[in-house]
Amino acid sequence: MHLIVLIVILTVPAPSTFAQTVSILNGGKDNASKEVEISLSRILRAKGYMVKAGSTDAFVLLLNVLQVQTRDRARTGLAGNLTIVSMQWEQLADLVFSKQCQAKHIVAQRLQDYSGTRLTQIGSTIAFAPTEDQLADLLRAFAHKTVLAASNKVDALASEAAKINGPANESRP
Repeated sequence: MHLIVLIVILTVPAPSTFAQTVSILNGGKDNASKEVEISLSRILRAKGYMVKAGSTDAFVLLLNVLQVQTRDRARTGLAGNLTIVSMQWEQLADLVFSKQCQAKHIVAQRLQDYSGTRLTQIGSTIAFAPTEDQLADLLRAFAHKTVLAASNKVDALASEAAKINGPANESRP
């Protein structure tokens, strides 16, 4: 049973204590990319999220924006890609597993730290819109739906694991 819980943990994002926190990493340096990031941040904050820029805390929103142009180079709108990932999966393991299991996990964590950061991809979308604000609103709707669904799954997993394993601070592995 521990193996099933571990497999699920490795494929599911951080617990919902992070559900209202998102970090935005913008892949573009042009004005359109910056304007979409600012608008996305503003809209998410208005919806109750704590938004961090340039961080990998909680749910990470990887944002890329391109201007869509005709062959004559006339601007016809924007295309935006938003990929949602998490780098915080270890914190769920800390909530679910006992201290002995966590101690055994440290050995595996050292190998992972040596090989690089583990990303858990949660979802991705591409949207098209005529303005920066409209593109940001489309991406916000996707981010909210995806982060909420992932948070609910993590809550359910943590609850089930606690029923199976007992409280996280219990001394059995």
